[in-house]
Amino acid sequence: SCAAIMKVDSKNKTILPDANITFTGTAPGNCQMKLKGANNQNSASAFEVDVWAEDTATTAGVSTKKTFSVVVTPVNDAPVISAIAKQTIAEDSSLSGAANKFKIPVTITDPEQNPFPCDSANDPASLTYISSKPNIISNDDGSVSFATNGGVCEATFTIQPNAFGTTSMILVAKDNEGAEGLINFALEVTRVADAPTIVRSTTSTETTQEDTSFEVEFTLADVDTTNLSPANPIVTGK
Repeated sequence: SCAAIMKVDSKNKTILPDANITFTGTAPGNCQMKLKGANNQNSASAFEVDVWAEDTATTAGVSTKKTFSVVVTPVNDAPVISAIAKQTIAEDSSLSGAANKFKIPVTITDPEQNPFPCDSANDPASLTYISSKPNIISNDDGSVSFATNGGVCEATFTIQPNAFGTTSMILVAKDNEGAEGLINFALEVTRVADAPTIVRSTTSTETTQEDTSFEVEFTLADVDTTNLSPANPIVTGK
């Protein structure tokens, strides 16, 4: 076979290792040579590759070497975002010191852009997001922002007040040539019961005469339920 007798010597083994040059076909006859450059490697100029046949099973010996030139042109690589595990946070709580906000690190690799830009304020097109449930994470008001903190890219998520449930988050990284990489992960906001609130239509001080009955009306509200009874209680004092 061609693979058994053909030999190669790449003059730039960093870009084109000998092991990445293979042969198919049956000798004698037509041999096909396949070349594959090393990952993310390219050459600004040509380099040589020597090819020869070496038949040790006969007295034919070694053929004359043939030399050809190779140029490996660059191809843009899409950015890659590392996987993010499911995130869980309680309703109206915080993982980063601010109400309804939390942060997670985001790892992005791109051979052509290293480090990859992580700056929503000055480069908003490089990192974007999509939320499957805008009532939990809005898609319209920058509820997810990106910034570098101590050399680490961080995504800050702002959860809608009193929202709970699970949304599917898609983070998208786009390089300066338009190639995109994305990942998908689940964000669960667990429900936390909110205490009811008492609302009065006026903040004035109630005044009444001694030994005289009076009434104060106020409204009860609860974001978790509308089943409050009565909704507009009246307190009678004496």
